This record gives sequence, structure tokens and C-alpha cells, in this order.
Amino acid sequence: MPAIHDIFAQRTLGRKSRAPVRRPFRCRARRAMGRPMNDTLPPCPECQSAYSYAMGALLVCPECGHEWAPDAPSDDTDGVRDAVGNLLADGDTVTVIKDLELKGSSGVIKVGTKVRGIRLVDGDHDIDCKIPGVGQIGLKSQFVKKVTD
Repeated sequence: MPAIHDIFAQRTLGRKSRAPVRRPFRCRARRAMGRPMNDTLPPCPECQSAYSYAMGALLVCPECGHEWAPDAPSDDTDGVRDAVGNLLADGDTVTVIKDLELKGSSGVIKVGTKVRGIRLVDGDHDIDCKIPGVGQIGLKSQFVKKVTD
């Protein structure tokens, strides 16, 4: 005697139903790069995750989403770079690329403010400088651009 679902399938479709075809699960990362993940890739420089994989010419971290070139030098050994990637040195002249609100006051450092004679320091704010009308202040290098004379 046929099963009830087989009889129902014969009545509705005029033929027996077939079970769906099960396909093996494939990781998108493996399919995209054409080869499986392996242990020879370096860990993520941002979060130190060991699960990095190659996608095209870049390496990608699935945990934090950071992408980097495999042969790129690390940023820690290069020194301090401005917003566009120019290497900064003591005594350089930079301009501010974004309006910066000063904490603890209502003052603002406007876009295009030129800062002369910067000094590079360690810490959260990479640059110590004097801004005319504001005074001594610490700036992050991501908000300045080096002026080429």
C-alpha cells in the first residue's frame, strides 16, 4: 500500500513526488577565491584573528571585516601618516581637513587652518602643536593633511 503523501502527490500533480536534491554546503569564501582556507595566511593585523582568507588580491578578516594587502608593510613601523597617507615628521606644516570642535569650550578649529612646526608624540593624539587663537593642542593625524611647499 503506498504512503498517504504519495497518493496525494499522484492526485495533485499526476505523478509521484520526488524528494528534493540535497546539495553540499559550500563556503562563499572558498568559492570566491577558488581554494580552501589554510593555515599559511597571516592573522588579521587589526584583531589578530586566525581566520583570515584571500579574496582576489586582498586578505580579509571575517570577524572584523578588515581588508589588507598581503605584502603591505605594517602601519606601526612606518611612523605617523596623515589622512592621505603622507609620512609626517617633526617640524612639518599641516592643514586641518575637517572642522574640529574643542572639548570643554565652544571654539572650533576650521577647515584649512594651517599649523606650523608640529611635534610627533606617542599616544592617542599623534601631534602636539600650537594653533593661532587656540593655543597648545593635541591633534590626531587622521584629521590633518601635510602641506607641500
